Amino acid sequence: MANKIYYLVTPTANDTMVYNQWLTFINGNFNVLNYHVVDMNANAGSGKVIKRMQPLLENRWMDKTQMMACRHANGKDWWLLKKAGILGSDSNEIFTFLFTQDSVYNYGIQTIPFPRNELFWQDFPWQMKFNQSGTQMATTVNNYLHEFYLADFDRCTGKLSNIKKIKIPIFAGDSSSTGLAFSPNGRFLYVTQYTNIYQYDLQDTNQTRAWYYVHGIDTTAGMFAGYTSIDLAPNGKMYIGNYQGVSRQMSVIDSPDFKGNWCNFCRKCLRSEAVYGYFGTAPTMPNYGLGAKAPCWPLGMGEIADNRFEINVYPNPANSILYISYTNPNKLEFELYNTIGQLILTTYSKEINVSSFSKGIYYFKAENYLKKIVIE
Repeated sequence: MANKIYYLVTPTANDTMVYNQWLTFINGNFNVLNYHVVDMNANAGSGKVIKRMQPLLENRWMDKTQMMACRHANGKDWWLLKKAGILGSDSNEIFTFLFTQDSVYNYGIQTIPFPRNELFWQDFPWQMKFNQSGTQMATTVNNYLHEFYLADFDRCTGKLSNIKKIKIPIFAGDSSSTGLAFSPNGRFLYVTQYTNIYQYDLQDTNQTRAWYYVHGIDTTAGMFAGYTSIDLAPNGKMYIGNYQGVSRQMSVIDSPDFKGNWCNFCRKCLRSEAVYGYFGTAPTMPNYGLGAKAPCWPLGMGEIADNRFEINVYPNPANSILYISYTNPNKLEFELYNTIGQLILTTYSKEINVSSFSKGIYYFKAENYLKKIVIE
């Protein structure tokens, strides 16, 4: 981030979870999400941890993985989405956070409109991904129903919409989806299961025709270690990790922007001469090159009058009480936004106490009326 301030987000388990789950189930779940702040300007560029173990979520049962970041539409800040749930229930939720240069905002819970229906243990590297333009999000589903979730994503608001559950055709008997990744051009979504790799054409409305079977096991059955994560690398290729066993290689999709057989699956084509062991997970990275888009509402907008009535907001600048008067005979709802487009207040009152607000620029909205307010 700007000024070389970096955030590190780590899911973990507290002592209660360890005692109740991990002593019984080796691969028990996590229930704490912390963040840490690193200032890389400190120590002559060597960096220093200036905040550690700051809680984002506490005592909330969650998957170990299925967490991903996407750059905000302003080109500077970052959205972080983390899939979670409630143990023993069908709660299927995604927590949303916004990381800015100096603050972290909790944007609350977004609910996936399908029963969770997932396995109790969560030790596989299940994945959540955004496409390269940040307009779509997909996440695996940890069950044996061969499914994944796909949603549209708004980089301005952090909201998911048009959430769909898509069924993977079973070309061969297999487990739940373990990994997924969007092609560089965003047209195709690649999905891995334990023994199979699939390509899904997001532009094809025919659910049967949209699927292509990329490959099955990439070595002999006795030596096959199982597919897990699949990740898009900066070179435009996709690398596919393994679940268990020992190996020196990962399989590769050389041309993921091409349909069907033209994607060029390359069996065991990434070889490590130095490593012979658990060669499992390719690095999962957000698109650091994703820049800003057109300003989000109300960012970048000038003041807008509403010709249907007169409205007066004063004093401006304000430091204690903001007063509102208007000629509209109907009762108006007022909204106050900060400069990152976050709604911070909704009220019908004609007096707003702003003394506790941080100094800076805000946006006051009443129906179509929009005015910049300075709090000092």
